[in-house]
Amino acid sequence: MKICKYTVFALAVWQMLMALYIAGASSFADGGTPWDRIGLAVIQPVAALLLLVAVQPRWFVSPLLAQLTTVMLAANITANTGVAVAILSGTTQGDWFLPLGFIVIPTVGLIYLIMTHVQLPRDLWPPKLNTRTPAGNRIYSFLNAWAAAAPRPLVLFLDEIDALQDRLLISVLRQLRSGLVFGIRLLLACQAVVPDQAAGSRATP
Repeated sequence: MKICKYTVFALAVWQMLMALYIAGASSFADGGTPWDRIGLAVIQPVAALLLLVAVQPRWFVSPLLAQLTTVMLAANITANTGVAVAILSGTTQGDWFLPLGFIVIPTVGLIYLIMTHVQLPRDLWPPKLNTRTPAGNRIYSFLNAWAAAAPRPLVLFLDEIDALQDRLLISVLRQLRSGLVFGIRLLLACQAVVPDQAAGSRATP
């Protein structure tokens, strides 16, 4: 993963240099629509700068910065694609393949940001389930190991837990209640009152 990050960072540096060069050249060029000039002089350098900051290997990248970079990269890709279409249609003069060439690195950066920020960081991944744990304690053991290894508080949202019945429901509730001792925050979402249903389940043979 580090190799991929450093590769995208090197591409971002190159994209930034090219964007600055093109932004400077566009201010002296003739022809083109105002939207073409905005795309070359504003959107492309800003998107390149945000990509350079978002993929740098040493700083923490906030989710807000990643989202802003994603939006700007998408705008950059859209603007360059629009310029290429305008050239092909004869509205603007130029080589149609040049704008398409400048969307390669933003596309790579966009894919990288989506892949790295949709998934949880590796240090937040849950541990592997120990199948050797005796039945009736696996949920408790799993949550205990996850809460101990996670660098952040562990919060669980369990929807429709009242779909469980009888001994299975009691076993799950018992293990979840035991897990609360280790700092796990728990939210149960159900239509029935779980304690009453569990109490009723105790009478079921």
